[in-house]
Amino acid sequence: MDIAGIQALLRTAGISTGVLDAQLIGRYSTELWRVTSNGRAFVIKTPYRPHRTGEPCSLERDVYLYLRNRIPVSMPDLVGHVGDTLILESIDNLMPFDFNTGPSERHGEAAMAALARLHGAFWQRDIPDFIPDLADRTLRERFAADFDESWRGNRAFFIECCPEFAPIGDALTGRLADNLIPLSTPATLLHGDAHGENLVLTARDEIMFLDWQAARRGNPAFDVAVFTAMSYPTTLRRRVEEHLLSTYICSLEQWGCNLPDPWTSYRYGILRRAARIVEIVKAGFPSARWVFERCARAAVDLDVGDLLAD
Repeated sequence: MDIAGIQALLRTAGISTGVLDAQLIGRYSTELWRVTSNGRAFVIKTPYRPHRTGEPCSLERDVYLYLRNRIPVSMPDLVGHVGDTLILESIDNLMPFDFNTGPSERHGEAAMAALARLHGAFWQRDIPDFIPDLADRTLRERFAADFDESWRGNRAFFIECCPEFAPIGDALTGRLADNLIPLSTPATLLHGDAHGENLVLTARDEIMFLDWQAARRGNPAFDVAVFTAMSYPTTLRRRVEEHLLSTYICSLEQWGCNLPDPWTSYRYGILRRAARIVEIVKAGFPSARWVFERCARAAVDLDVGDLLAD
C-alpha cells in the first residue's frame, strides 16, 4: 500500500482526506499504517500478501462488527472497513511495552483482571459461529499437519533453541490434533493472542485489547498461558506465573465463574502455545528463536509431556 492507495481506501470508507501523513509502523502477516488526515488519526490494518501465516483480518473485522457491543474491555473503535482492511481509531496513551523486560507488576495484574472480565462476560454463552473453536476438528487437523511439517523440517533449529523440548516435539508429531481437544471446555470468548503487546497498559492503568485476529472459543486458561509464556523472560515467568494464575482465578470468581483444575488447563494452554510457535516458524517468523525458546521452556518447566494422550 502507498499514499495513493491509502487516500483511495479512506475515500471508499467515506472518510474525507486532505493533507495526509502516513507512516508504516508494522509489517508481518498484516501491514499497519498510522495515518493522520484532517486532524484525525487512524491505524490502517491490511493483509500483507507475501505472508500466509496468521489469521485473516476478516475475523478481526467481524469481532468489531458483531461482538464489539458485548465485549466489556477497552479496545479501539472501528472507524470503517473496506473488505478485510480495517480502519481503526488511533490510541495515543499506550505505555511502551518491552518483551526483553516483560510486563510490570501492575501490567500483569491488570491484564489478568481484564482477561477475567472478558471471559466472564461470555462464559458458557452463545458465541457466533464465525469465532473458531480451539478444538474444531478441521482446524486441529490443519494445525497438526503444520506442526508435523515444521517440526520435521526444522527439528535441528528447535533443538538448538531448547534441547529439553525435543521429547515433547517428537511425541506431539502425529498426535497434536487429539491433544487440543481438552482446550474446548469450558468455553468462552478468547482473545487468542493475549501477549503483553496486544494487552497493553494505558497511561490510565487500563488494559487496551489490540489485534483480535486470532479470536477463539475455548478454555480461558489459554489466554493466560499466552500472556505468561510470551510476555515474560523465562526467569521472570517462573517467578510470577503461579501468582498471575491465582490473580486471574480470583478475578474470574468475582464474575461467578469457576474454572475446574486451572493448573492443568493452564498447562494445556502452554502446550498449545509452544506447538503454535512451531507451526508458524516454517514461514520465516521473524522472532522465531526467542519466542520459541520462551514457549518451549515453559512447556518443559510445566512437564506438558505428561499431558499427552496416547
